[in-house]
Amino acid sequence: MRITVFAVCVFVALGQACAAIPVQELLEDLQALMPDRWDLAVLEQCIALADEALTRSPENPELRVVLAQLWHERSIRLDEGSTAWMDVLKQAADYACQAMGLDSYVRLERMSAPELEEYLSQVDNPGALLWAGDSWGKILGTHQLHAFRVNSVGKLRLIYGRLVEVDPDFFGGAGHRSLGALESNVATNTIARWMFGGSADEARAHFEQALERGPDYLMNHVEYASHLAGPLSEWELFDDLLHHVLEAPLAPEPFWNTFAKEEALRFLHQERRPIP
Repeated sequence: MRITVFAVCVFVALGQACAAIPVQELLEDLQALMPDRWDLAVLEQCIALADEALTRSPENPELRVVLAQLWHERSIRLDEGSTAWMDVLKQAADYACQAMGLDSYVRLERMSAPELEEYLSQVDNPGALLWAGDSWGKILGTHQLHAFRVNSVGKLRLIYGRLVEVDPDFFGGAGHRSLGALESNVATNTIARWMFGGSADEARAHFEQALERGPDYLMNHVEYASHLAGPLSEWELFDDLLHHVLEAPLAPEPFWNTFAKEEALRFLHQERRPIP
C-alpha cells in the first residue's frame, strides 16, 4: 500500500511520542481528534494513536472496532478499485472480524451461512458487525463471481440483520441503511433478484427506517437516492433526498456528512439515467 512521505513522517513522529504516553491519554487524544478527521493528516494521526493504543492493550476489542472504522474511512479517500484501496479495506475488514473473535475476513468467506448465523447469534458488538459488513461488502463488490461463490448476499443479510437486532439505532440506523443498499442492489439487478430474491419495497422499507432512526446521518439520504431512487428513475425523490443533504448541517457526524455532501453533488451532476 502506498502512503505519502508526509504520512510516514506523521506515523514515525507519533510512534516516538506515543511510546511514553499511557493508554488512557492516547484514547483521550484520539477522541479529541475524531471530529476533525476529514482532514487526511488528522485521520492518519487517529489511526496511529489507535494502533499504538491497541499495541498497549491488545485484548481490547473496541480498539479493533475503532481501527476498522478508521481504515474503512481511509479507503474513501483512495481510488476505488486500486491496490491501495483494496489493501485498506482488507485491513478494516480484518480488524472488524477480529473484534468478533474471527482471525480475518477470509473466515467469513469460508463459513457456511448456517455456521455464520449460529456464530453471529453470540456477537453483540454493533461496530464490529457494521464495519465487517461494509468493508467486506466493498471488497466483494469488485469480484462479482467470487461474491456469488461465497454467498455474499446471504451472509451480508445475516450480518446486517444481526446489527439491526443488536442496535437498530447504531450509527444513525446503519443496519437498516446497509440492508437498504444491499436489497436495492439485488432488486434492481435481474440476475441477482432471480438468484437471491428480494424486492424494491423491502429495500425502501429499510431506507425509511434508516431515515427515521438517523435523520441527521446524511448517508442515509445519499444511499437511498443512489441505490434505489436513481435506479428506479424516481427523480423527484432522488432530488429531494440529495438537496436535503446539501442544505443540512454537518453535525452530528462531520466526517460522514462531509462525504455525503460530496456524493450528493456528484450524483446531482450525473446524467439522469438509472445508476448501475
